[in-house]
Amino acid sequence: MKRPFASSAALAGVALLLIPVLAEAQTAAQTVERAVMGAPARARADATVVKFNADHTWETLREGSNGWVCYDRSNEGRRPAFAVQCTNIENLPRIAQNRAPRRWSPRPRRTERVSPPCTAPCGWR
Repeated sequence: MKRPFASSAALAGVALLLIPVLAEAQTAAQTVERAVMGAPARARADATVVKFNADHTWETLREGSNGWVCYDRSNEGRRPAFAVQCTNIENLPRIAQNRAPRRWSPRPRRTERVSPPCTAPCGWR
């Protein structure tokens, strides 16, 4: 006796596993189309498109040949729903550096108070 329920459940499970893969492929194409909207019309077809990862590295979605690179910034904090940017591909390492969290060291505190030189008669304030 065959178990039609078991085989159809397995088929449904495989289909559910494929849905995210298909959705990701559509999203990458939509991301490319959206990102190049920031480039001039004559540069859109040959622009490189990248997507920044959480570790501030980038993944190339489409290779280009004209020296332009475009990316979507709408996933950054406090950005509007449509925020794309295009720049020269040589700027890409600098952009990644600027996106990394800042590692500021606190200013050294002055321990003594330094008075400015007295330009008026001393004691007159």
